[in-house]
Amino acid sequence: MAKRFRTTEEILEYFFSLPDNEDASEEESDEDASEEDSDEDALEDLTSLEQSAAHSEGRDNNTDMVVENEEEVDVAEEGDEADDDAHDEREGSEGEWCEDVSYFENLTASLQQHAQVYPDLAHTDTEVDYFLSVFTEEMLETIKNQTNLYATQERTTRSRGQEIRRSTQNWQPTTVEEIKAYIAVHIVMGIHVLPELRHYWSSDPSLGVASVPELMTKARFKKLTENIHCNDNSKAVPKGEPGYDWLHKLRPIINALNSRLKEVYVPSSVMAVDESMVPFKGHSSIKQYMPIKPVKQGYKVWCLADSQTGFVTQFDIYCGKKGVDHNSSLSVGESVVLGLCHSWYHSHRLISFNNFFTSYHLMKSMNERGLYAVGTVRATRKGLPDMLRRKDGLQRGEFKFRTKGCVSAVKWQDNKPVTVLSTFHNPKDITVVKRKNKDGSSSQIPCPRAVAEYNAIMGGVDRFDQRRERYAIGRRSRKWWHRLLHFLIDLAIVNSFIMWNCNHGGRCNQLSFRLALSRQLTVGQKRKKRGRPSFMAWVKRGVTGVPDEVRLQQVGKHFPVKGSRRRCRECSTRKKETRTRVMCKQCQVPLCIGPCFEKFHEKK
Repeated sequence: MAKRFRTTEEILEYFFSLPDNEDASEEESDEDASEEDSDEDALEDLTSLEQSAAHSEGRDNNTDMVVENEEEVDVAEEGDEADDDAHDEREGSEGEWCEDVSYFENLTASLQQHAQVYPDLAHTDTEVDYFLSVFTEEMLETIKNQTNLYATQERTTRSRGQEIRRSTQNWQPTTVEEIKAYIAVHIVMGIHVLPELRHYWSSDPSLGVASVPELMTKARFKKLTENIHCNDNSKAVPKGEPGYDWLHKLRPIINALNSRLKEVYVPSSVMAVDESMVPFKGHSSIKQYMPIKPVKQGYKVWCLADSQTGFVTQFDIYCGKKGVDHNSSLSVGESVVLGLCHSWYHSHRLISFNNFFTSYHLMKSMNERGLYAVGTVRATRKGLPDMLRRKDGLQRGEFKFRTKGCVSAVKWQDNKPVTVLSTFHNPKDITVVKRKNKDGSSSQIPCPRAVAEYNAIMGGVDRFDQRRERYAIGRRSRKWWHRLLHFLIDLAIVNSFIMWNCNHGGRCNQLSFRLALSRQLTVGQKRKKRGRPSFMAWVKRGVTGVPDEVRLQQVGKHFPVKGSRRRCRECSTRKKETRTRVMCKQCQVPLCIGPCFEKFHEKK
């Protein structure tokens, strides 16, 4: 039989006629769930958006901007999942799309809203005041109460015949002040990244961070890490039953933080919806696997961010398709955008998103809710004009458009075709962008304003990620949800830093802000040293705790100074306790003035 080759139109018609794939069972094993959506998430590449966001750093809200040095938008690589559940837009057809732009010519909206910070925060408030306006005392109180409750429940449960865990043995109830100190230690660890946790308490001046042992002992830090909780485990709905919450352990903090973000900050007129990835390589049912992304494994967090500042005004942690309402007529992308933007309905802001989310139905729904929208779109989505899919032979800089009511569809030829939907931009409006030629020279080419402004405002979440990842808190943990708790704290820190800069003219860098915040969280909380010091057994083992490079070198700098009465590092043992007020200024160890001071600095 002779082979028959189908045309592109026939192939597309065949695929569109196929039934939607059903999602995997909700009883999917964790091994399978960890690779969920791997093929769907493999398409997005936000490199162009990150680069173009840098060009918009100082840009105002005026839509009559001229965009220069814009990076190219590759629609084929943008977006993170193939949205198999995309809405079947039956109302769309080629016959209904036209070139009438009267709707956009009569559009008088302007984007003049500037970002505003919560009015109770003034120029004179400190960094910790800004942080606690986002991550409130009530949230810290919740963490304190649930941590103490968890430790009590563990001891009670295991005292009935089971061996009590070391993490809850000799548990001393924590306080809000100690939780603040715990967060402060994490902030310092995010700035000083060391290979192992124990190094932060090391006596080696090349390793140890002096502020960490002053705030908390290593044993107490580890005990808090093992017991910290945000919700009551006994109230969790069992898995598989109606109402089961994948994020039960974090739900009080997630809800409180989302609610608070809307109260402390009023975003500008331009906002962006995108994903933020939280790295995690452990075992979790909601972990996503994306092999071609910089963060290949981790949690996906949908974010709505201010495009001007990167302030995240709303977020939603993605639990996979098993966490989606399958009774909804909306696709995953549509439900994400409408859910994140719910608080800003009828505010006439411009929301941008990539081609994973964009569809004709979503653009129309946004317009009905009093929001403008712009986003790249996959040309093969249903309900769009055939013009977007056809190979027209357009030259670089040329474009075509169609309109349908409040939605315009634009196809612009750059190195590759770029397809965009917008409810705000007149498709006839053009600007110019700079592009490099093959010989290295630059030239200006025409570009539809919808494409140029999409590039300018799409980088809000990328800007947030850049700040968060620079000094991200948290270390590896066996508990899957600890990474997400660290993300929530980091989100509060970055947002409070943005608010601080809004009120201080952008004069502060994030490192200075985090250092000041870590100090202010622990004002008056210097740890009181008590109990038998750990160096008592070191004399017997021949270990001094001070590196030889410090103890035996730099002759002439080891001067005795007076201090508090402490056990001599050289001669004090378990059986014989010797105390002295003298200590070595260079080594920072207590030593009897004679003969211990000399012996300590001579023995090998």
